[in-house]
Amino acid sequence: MKTLKELLRASVWTHSLGPGELARVEKELGNLKRIVEEFLVYARQLPVEKHPVTLAEVVAEVAGLVDVPIEGTVPGDVVVQADRQQLRRLLLNLTRNGIQAMETATE
Repeated sequence: MKTLKELLRASVWTHSLGPGELARVEKELGNLKRIVEEFLVYARQLPVEKHPVTLAEVVAEVAGLVDVPIEGTVPGDVVVQADRQQLRRLLLNLTRNGIQAMETATE
């Protein structure tokens, strides 16, 4: 997928695409890559490794990934027993689904 993005930037196709359209193609390629990676992880059924996880840290990490301000706060002392990567994936998927639902609702 990285190669396709590089080809798009260098090809004559970019002359007919505006800068916003090219950025959207790149963003969608990134989303597609994440979906494939998540599917591969799901297909492998990795064992759950529960450890103490500070919820505020995972929420802040997810907020940084989606580049959308998240309203509200999570107290810094909330610790849960969870698999950090699975919790991160869960929160990231919920956040992305919420963003997509809001975008669809405003169209």
